[in-house]
Amino acid sequence: HAATAGALASIANIYSEMGRLTDAQNRYEEVLSLAYRAGDKRIIARTENNLAECLFLLGNAGSALTHAHSALDHCRRLTDRSDEPNILINLGRILGKLQFWEESGERLDEAIKMADEIGDRRAKAEAMAFRAEQLRIQPEAPETNHGKARALFADALIIASEIKAYGLQVQ
Repeated sequence: HAATAGALASIANIYSEMGRLTDAQNRYEEVLSLAYRAGDKRIIARTENNLAECLFLLGNAGSALTHAHSALDHCRRLTDRSDEPNILINLGRILGKLQFWEESGERLDEAIKMADEIGDRRAKAEAMAFRAEQLRIQPEAPETNHGKARALFADALIIASEIKAYGLQVQ
């Protein structure tokens, strides 16, 4: 089951990259079924996160939030938590979309810290960029948020440039 789940996850990722999000969603759901049968927590965590992102892009933030929380729960049960910054980034984005500003900021700050601790500079830059965007778009945000957002985004771009992550995106 684990090998088949891994192969299907690759197909789902390709569908997602192609913008065929409904096809990706269907494959991710199949992967989850197989991964649960196999008891593979890493595949479960990654797939829950990928499915959350897919649902988020499809405009279903509520379901995306459920899957992102599940991904984080599964990831935190693993001894190797290298996927955690990416899950926290996704969770922060979803929470921001739902206008849970405080919790969104907390998750993105956690992602920055964890990415820094494990040395994942790409995830750190991405988390910083999303945190900057989240600070910028908050309604009734104090002017200090805008200054912090500019500084965070500038730092994210410096890291992205250093690691040649020119595709750093904020959506």
